[in-house]
Amino acid sequence: WFKHAGGFWFLLLMLFLFTGDRFFYVAVEYWIVVWTDGADEPVEVLGVTFAAQTEGRSAQYDYLKVLATIVALSTCFTTSRSEFAVTGGTRTAKKVHSAMIGSLLTAPMSYFETTPLGRVLNRFR
Repeated sequence: WFKHAGGFWFLLLMLFLFTGDRFFYVAVEYWIVVWTDGADEPVEVLGVTFAAQTEGRSAQYDYLKVLATIVALSTCFTTSRSEFAVTGGTRTAKKVHSAMIGSLLTAPMSYFETTPLGRVLNRFR
């Protein structure tokens, strides 16, 4: 399937997009935990200190900006992964169907004499 979809580079790209998709999915969950922990006291994440949420709307806005960025990146990776998977599947289906038609059109007449027409047509469903 991957060979017809685009080969090694397609597989590598799909692996990258799937990894990014899952990474940002987990990052959203992690950030919600961090945000919850910052309800009453400041929180430090990757060397950046976020103020406690009790300090006002600006502190809450900082948490929200990070969440929005993570969600936007997650959406980009999920959309790209889905688009490439559908595109690869379509490309594979076209190539396999063309190969089947080519084999059928070049088959010897004895094939059609021994194989029922229903079985031949069923392969193209």
